[in-house]
Amino acid sequence: MLLEFNDSGVVILCCILVFLSCTIKMMSTCLECFRPLVECFISSFEMCNFVPVNCGLLFRQLASIFVWLHPCILCLVQGIKHIHHVPSTFVELKNNNQLVDVDFIIVCLPFSILSSLNTIYWIFLGNRNILQEETIWGVDLKDAQDDDLSISYLICYEILYYFECFALNLFYVFTISHGADMLSLLYVCISISFVAAYFICTARATIENVSDQIPNTLMYFVSMFVFIPFTLRYIYWECDLFLYISIFYFLTLSFIIISHHITTGQATVSYILLVRQLSTFGNCLLILILSFVDYKCFCKNHLNYESSFHNTNITKLTS
Repeated sequence: MLLEFNDSGVVILCCILVFLSCTIKMMSTCLECFRPLVECFISSFEMCNFVPVNCGLLFRQLASIFVWLHPCILCLVQGIKHIHHVPSTFVELKNNNQLVDVDFIIVCLPFSILSSLNTIYWIFLGNRNILQEETIWGVDLKDAQDDDLSISYLICYEILYYFECFALNLFYVFTISHGADMLSLLYVCISISFVAAYFICTARATIENVSDQIPNTLMYFVSMFVFIPFTLRYIYWECDLFLYISIFYFLTLSFIIISHHITTGQATVSYILLVRQLSTFGNCLLILILSFVDYKCFCKNHLNYESSFHNTNITKLTS
């Protein structure tokens, strides 16, 4: 069975992204993201002058633009591959004991789209002074808002980021679990996302006594019960490429969880946004690189061994 992202899917996705991005408020928000970049290019060395603060701002603007345009870049890459008749990269999974070759772009697009919308949204909140860099990411964040509408915006942003984390887990789990059952992997994604969402929420909670640490301790054990079986059963260890992706996945997830969890309600908004922006940018960059890679080239020896072993068994059974 084959699930392929064809040309009509590229056209539909581009139309959806253009519709979402071309509203008046969203477009003005996105143009705000370009302004420091354009000013820096116009004044060139006079403005930037290799000052770390200005260059850091420039890189953050470039990263935001890259994440915002990431779905369109993936569609462009897919279109170029179709034009030049380059075979698509497929992820091999199982559904009802039947092998399914899923196009790689179908697996990674949910995260790409959600990260793009999330980037637009937090820039929009920053322009409306709902997210101010020096505000503490804790109880003060709600107290700093003027009305209930601003609080609703913040809640929507947090929910959108949780969905982004779920899409991130969905991408990695489906990619590194070669030949595993799709329904089982979906439950694994939900479990990992639940654990990640809890530790992300702790960034706004303060620990005042020992009893406040009890839920965290329980979640440490829950995370072990989730990650250890997944690591031992589903990860495709025989291929170096899947092993490297797995390592990057666990490092990224650990970075997101630990960076949020250690703050205990003392971090600023700028710190939280920087952590999320760095992790999102790294994942989007990895997805773009993997879109040019065919895993069968890296796992050729093992896949050939599996194929010959399978054919030998069939020959023995038929004879």
